[in-house]
Amino acid sequence: MYAVVYFIFIDKPYGILQMCTLLSLPILRQYNGERGQWKGMKWFFYIYYPAHLFVIGIIRVMIENGSIFP
Repeated sequence: MYAVVYFIFIDKPYGILQMCTLLSLPILRQYNGERGQWKGMKWFFYIYYPAHLFVIGIIRVMIENGSIFP
């Protein structure tokens, strides 16, 4: 309901983004309460999380400086 109201009255792109979060529900429903078997997953996310924030930051700087969209 929040996303629909946001979409209609406030900001359409953000409302759409909020509605897209519903796409994660089928994946979350697959969780059975057990830990995964692959021990490397911990280290994958230790590296992935800061790396993706760094990439997003670089893209943001490039957009703000006009390097991507002049």
